[in-house]
Amino acid sequence: MPSLMHGRLLLKKPTIGTVMLTRMLSGQMPGIPKLSVSMVNVEDVARAHIEAMNPEKSDLTNGKRYIINERTMMMKEYIEKIQEFQPKMKLPKKEMATSMISFFSVFMKAVKSMKY
Repeated sequence: MPSLMHGRLLLKKPTIGTVMLTRMLSGQMPGIPKLSVSMVNVEDVARAHIEAMNPEKSDLTNGKRYIINERTMMMKEYIEKIQEFQPKMKLPKKEMATSMISFFSVFMKAVKSMKY
């Protein structure tokens, strides 16, 4: 699965990652999905695109695909990191069972596409 991009949003239409995170941060999800997530800053992705178009490196990138990833961590650890920087936010503390992710996917389009 490709990495979840984080950073400044330029689009008005939310991505799957921003929908899931927004729902957790706003209290619409009772817990944290028990899954790992690979993340990368959107600015790093932009730099990688520019590098891939560099004609001096075309022999390395021509016709190839790359997944750009900064780090992989459990979603719970990700939420805990957010809590460190935003201590006043009321964030979920407990992980949800995988079966609960399946339950929520019935009601939330963004969850349907998640692989667990």
